[in-house]
Amino acid sequence: MRQSMRQSKGIGGLPFAGHAGPSAAPSRIGRLLSGADRAIITAGVVASLALSPMTLPRVEAGSSISSATPGYSASVRAPLPYRSSPVIYSGVIRGGYQFGGRVAGRPVVSTPTPPVYPDPQPPVAPSTLAQPTSSPGGAGAGTSTQLAGAAPSSGPATEVSRPAAGIGEVFAYCPVDYPGDPSGYVSLKAHASKVHTAAAFLYGIDASGRPYGEDDQRLFALQKAAGFNLVAVVHNFRNGNFDPEVVRPSLVTLEGRARAAGAITDLVLSKGYSGVNIDFEGLTPDLRTPFSLFIKNLAGRLHHHGRTVSIAVPAKTRDIPGDAWSGAFDYTALANDADRLVIMAYDQHWVNGPAGPIASIGWVDKVAAYAANAAPPEKVLLGVPQYAYDWPDAGGPAMYITTPRAMQIAAETGAEILWDNAAQVPHFYYWRGSEKRHVYMENSYSLAFKLKVARSRGLGGIAIWRLGYEDPLIWSML
Repeated sequence: MRQSMRQSKGIGGLPFAGHAGPSAAPSRIGRLLSGADRAIITAGVVASLALSPMTLPRVEAGSSISSATPGYSASVRAPLPYRSSPVIYSGVIRGGYQFGGRVAGRPVVSTPTPPVYPDPQPPVAPSTLAQPTSSPGGAGAGTSTQLAGAAPSSGPATEVSRPAAGIGEVFAYCPVDYPGDPSGYVSLKAHASKVHTAAAFLYGIDASGRPYGEDDQRLFALQKAAGFNLVAVVHNFRNGNFDPEVVRPSLVTLEGRARAAGAITDLVLSKGYSGVNIDFEGLTPDLRTPFSLFIKNLAGRLHHHGRTVSIAVPAKTRDIPGDAWSGAFDYTALANDADRLVIMAYDQHWVNGPAGPIASIGWVDKVAAYAANAAPPEKVLLGVPQYAYDWPDAGGPAMYITTPRAMQIAAETGAEILWDNAAQVPHFYYWRGSEKRHVYMENSYSLAFKLKVARSRGLGGIAIWRLGYEDPLIWSML
């Protein structure tokens, strides 16, 4: 989301949906050692996501192991999950998960890893940092530091039980990008104890106000076993775009609002959801009052049955009612009736724009500050991105990829990963043949700074977009 759904290409060219930028248009895991130091796990399609960091085996560089993860029999070569620690990101790899032998030509030195920083810290010890250098270019690029060599930690931090102090609610979107897509479900299954609310991104809505979509029975079974809240996401994504016209009849008249609110209530109750997340994006400014009235109608119905209403809303730093992208969303009026506002604080630089941070920390803090003033802060969830964009450095649309895939690209191409000191996010340049490319990504380190914003602004928690694309190390922080 900033804030619309994207149609792109996933593994094998399969289309998947993600959130994109302001025009309503719009891995799997890890990093690889290069050369003699290459270490590979042979695993199932998404077995890496199913492995808890605490259960990863210790392997010698140059070796391979087989992981028989139940339920994933397809054999593919998947990279070993990387270890995000205070000493990651140097040269080609210099940050392994649990590597014996050599990493980037140097012996591995086992060093203790702090569990979770009480406040965000620089990604490497100060003594290992090179002098700051300016990024070679790209919109939004600030001063960057090349993260230089130190030995990786020998093991992951101990995971804490839910919830981590001061974080509040952990709300996570679980889309199905294509039929049979397992990535979101596998991530949720592996980390269900850390999630308070999972949002099943499964239902569109038609012009008559009726939601439609296919249920995912795996999510209900997992909810029953793990005990998290499961909400249905009802969205207006249609034919490759978020379409305001498909929901207009459900918003502009009392009859339309009652019809759509009744149909969504029926969906929630008949399927057994804990509530609904409304993700109507690209609404035109004239729908500002009608949308607020629709939420009032819907919340009244669902609250009567003990169910919840949350709303995905575009990020903004001030309210401009006539703004083409965010004007329709009156935070104050919506929060009067909804239980949660999910602030989509990402895609500051989006897939069809110039390269730059997906969510720079200064912008995120301004977004959070405005939201905390416009609505009760305990009702606000700070949307946090977990994905990457890979732009042609000369300009043009980006590819939407997972954070682990971005790390893999850096390892395979020998790219130096830079830390944008102003934005507090990692990025890197690499070459694909004769084309120079620029990748910005969000990982556990950039998340640490965003968690501090959520705490300092007194927000009710965070909302992750999206499960299956995340840095696996975020879960040790939640």
